[in-house]
Amino acid sequence: MARLINQRVRAGTYSVFERRYKPIETANGEVLRDWQDIPPDTNARYIWTALDCDGKLYLVPGYAVVNCFARVLCAEPWGSNETFNTGYLY
Repeated sequence: MARLINQRVRAGTYSVFERRYKPIETANGEVLRDWQDIPPDTNARYIWTALDCDGKLYLVPGYAVVNCFARVLCAEPWGSNETFNTGYLY
């Protein structure tokens, strides 16, 4: 029998994201960065992708390509259950 996972239905807030994952600011104080600004050997669990969905930005764990707006590099990694969450509003 499959085990059910408690899954959020709505996106979390940016303040919760900030507290949990501690986004790393660039030299100019931004957390959103181009994918080329992520060091190539960075573990994917420290990367979040900002997606542009109908004018709203959502942060989802890992590398996403479709609707990608920017990347966020964090000091804390996302866990294995993050692949099932609905992301966070930016």
